[in-house]
Amino acid sequence: MMSALDECGSLVDEIKDVFETDKLKRAKAIIKNACDAAPASSEATSSFREILDLPYNDDVDEGLSEEEAEDRFLKEFYDGNTFINQEVGNHKQLSTRQNGVFGQIKAFDRGVSKKEVVSWPSDDIDNFNGCEMNTVMCCWVTDRVINNGDNNGDCKGPYPNRKPDDGESNCIDADPADNTDLCYVDMERSPQANHVEGGFALFPGDVEEGTHCHGFIWSDDQDDASNVYKANNLFYVSMEDHLRTRGYVRNVPGAPMCGCLEQMPTVSRADCTQTSVKYLYDFKYTGESPDFLIATVIGRKVSFNACDGETNNDLESKYDQMVENGEITRSDYFADIVVGEDNCADGIDKFLQDKGFTKVN
Repeated sequence: MMSALDECGSLVDEIKDVFETDKLKRAKAIIKNACDAAPASSEATSSFREILDLPYNDDVDEGLSEEEAEDRFLKEFYDGNTFINQEVGNHKQLSTRQNGVFGQIKAFDRGVSKKEVVSWPSDDIDNFNGCEMNTVMCCWVTDRVINNGDNNGDCKGPYPNRKPDDGESNCIDADPADNTDLCYVDMERSPQANHVEGGFALFPGDVEEGTHCHGFIWSDDQDDASNVYKANNLFYVSMEDHLRTRGYVRNVPGAPMCGCLEQMPTVSRADCTQTSVKYLYDFKYTGESPDFLIATVIGRKVSFNACDGETNNDLESKYDQMVENGEITRSDYFADIVVGEDNCADGIDKFLQDKGFTKVN
C-alpha cells in the first residue's frame, strides 16, 4: 500500500492523467457532467403500508385482505381517529401497541424515508387523491406529549396511567403550539372524512383555542425532488415530526387531520416543510473518450427542511415562490383556504356571502 502511494505523482499530475487536464475547475466540471448523466431512479421502492406492522384484528378486519385492513387503518388515522390519536403519553407511558407504532415510525424515518422513494398513497387513502393545488396540509388540535420544549404545546402532565379512577390529566385535551387562526370548516370539502353531505362551522375570534397547521407543496415536474419525494415529506410531516416527536394528534372537527389542501379547513397560515436530496455515486474510469468517466447512483440522502419562501417556514410564501418560478400554476382557490394573517374575519364574511347568507350587525 505505502509503495503504491509513494509512486503517485502530485495532485496536478494525477488530475492530468485521469481527466486529461491540469485545471481543477475543468476536472470538477467533468465529474459534475458524469453525475448529471447518471440516471437516478424515481421509482418508488416502499409504501406507507410498510411503516406500521399492526396485528390483523379479526373482529374489525373480518372480510378484508391484509392490505385493505392496513389502508383502512391509515385512512382512519389521517381522518384523526384510531388509538394513535386517542392514547395519551410518550413511549414510556403508552400502551404496548402505541409504543410499537412509535418505534416503527422512528425506524422508518431513520431508514426508508431518508434513503428510498416512498409511493404516494392516493390510490389507498382518498385524503390524498387529486390534490389539484399540489399541496397537502395537516391541522392538529391536541398535544399528547409532555415537555417538548418551548412553544411546542401545553401538555404539562402528569400523564394519566390509563385507569379510569385516577383523576384527570391536562394532557387529555392539551393544545398544540398555536401557529394559525382557524377561520371556518366547510364540510362539503371532505365528505369522505366527516360522512355528512354538508354544513359548516365558524370560528370567529379565538374561540378555537390552540390549533397547529403544517403543509408542503410539490412541483408539476415529475422529476423534481419535491414531487419525487412528496410521499417521504408526507410521512415526515404527519408521522415523524408532529406525531412521534411533538405528540400532535386529532383533527379539526368536520375536516380530515391531513389531506389535499382543498379538503382542509380555512386557516390564516401554516408552517411548511420542503425536501432536498443528495445522491451518492460510484465512478468508473474507462480511459476512452468522450465518456472516460461514468458515474452510477448507489444511494441517496433525503433531507427535510423549513420552506425557503420569502417568509421562512410559511406555506403561502412557498406557494407564491413556486408560482413565480413556474413550478406550479396558481389556483385562486388557495387563497380561500389559506387566507393570510388577520384575514379570518374577511374570509368568514366572503364564505357566508357565497353560501347566500347576509351578515346583520
